[in-house]
Amino acid sequence: MTSPERDERPMSGAVRLLVIVAAALVAIFAIGVIAGMIGAAMNDGGAHSAIFYLILLAAVALAAGAIWLIVRNRAVMDLPVSPRMRKSRMLLYSCGVIGIAGGMAFALVGGGGEMGAWALFSANEPISPTAVLILLSVLILATALSIRWHMLLDEHERAAYDFGAVVSIYIYFVLSIGWWLLARGGFAPAPDGHLIFWVVMITWLIGWLIRRYR
Repeated sequence: MTSPERDERPMSGAVRLLVIVAAALVAIFAIGVIAGMIGAAMNDGGAHSAIFYLILLAAVALAAGAIWLIVRNRAVMDLPVSPRMRKSRMLLYSCGVIGIAGGMAFALVGGGGEMGAWALFSANEPISPTAVLILLSVLILATALSIRWHMLLDEHERAAYDFGAVVSIYIYFVLSIGWWLLARGGFAPAPDGHLIFWVVMITWLIGWLIRRYR
């Protein structure tokens, strides 16, 4: 006697997109670890411990697994039929590729010092001049492509974008002013602009995903 088959629903487009984004971040992190370990090994020379090779193998497996997840869920990134939306989607993917390439270049040049890629999430950690030039180039190019992408959006995509933007503006207003008032009254430390920036960006992304794929 066989058990009845379970009713398994396929993952929604939003979940697949989140999986791809998370897998891409993991892949960048793993590749940065691999590059750093290989660079250190070439500078040190000689034989290395078994722990070194185990960590290197784990990083390679992590990168391979992340890439496999991206490939498995790539269907959500298929280009639309409409020529206008096809151009829009290609610009969006181009921004993602530029961001990934910039992150890999940042890791390879050791821009964050001992903190590595985590230096980007710190407001005080110094970044090497080469890494700064790389990141500025990525910022300028990605901004130019994003402006063109915004001009090509249809009504549905623009509504999702605008929803995320409006929600993030409200979050910025409440968080920045509220934190400032609490700091003035002695209830909290001085506002952290870097932390507020990331909260606003993550809010925009979540708002866009909810409106776009609900």
